[in-house]
Amino acid sequence: MPSGKGTRPKKGTRAKKVSKADQAQQKLADALRAGQYQANAPVPELPTAERFDIGRTPAREAILQLVAVGLLVKKDNHRAHVPSLARDCVLDLVDAFFEIEAACLRLAVLHMTAAKRIEIRQMTKALQAQAALPDLVAVAVALRKFVRANCGNRELAAIAEFVEMKFGPYRNLEVDADKRDLRFARILAKALSRPEGQAPVRSLRTRMLGIRKAIAENWRS
Repeated sequence: MPSGKGTRPKKGTRAKKVSKADQAQQKLADALRAGQYQANAPVPELPTAERFDIGRTPAREAILQLVAVGLLVKKDNHRAHVPSLARDCVLDLVDAFFEIEAACLRLAVLHMTAAKRIEIRQMTKALQAQAALPDLVAVAVALRKFVRANCGNRELAAIAEFVEMKFGPYRNLEVDADKRDLRFARILAKALSRPEGQAPVRSLRTRMLGIRKAIAENWRS
């Protein structure tokens, strides 16, 4: 029977503790990406603190972090708001997102290993389960993050996330956006789970064109 020696984690391998402000910043960024905040909507400290069950100080820090990178802006009254963008700017962001996300998909396929495909198959099963829509959408979001995390290019993945969050507040212009995202996620998971899997860039283009068309047709000046 093997002894317990040598089973302790090596010094310096302990996971870095994530602060409450960083956790709130990620949750707030995810909410922007999902279109839960509309363009020009205020993002005050107290409601943000209550929403994510944190104190006002970490909520303030999370908001300031997003202001610093341009995902939120401060107006004359010094309160943070979601930026209001011009229609053509939003459409350009959707076009740019397709090109960047397609590159991430291609790279993820090149870096896919047998172990990673097992993870993808587990996500595929979860996406096919008879679960509530919010739970399925959460799996779809996790799948997109998985692809970016495994594309082998942190900078490219970070740009994809940033661009997606910039046009996120306009996602409410598309009817049944969550269901359409879920449909694409199932196609993506199925393709990536195969040993000869090819990144479904054509399906991604169709998904992006759907978003672009909805924004263009339902734009409110």
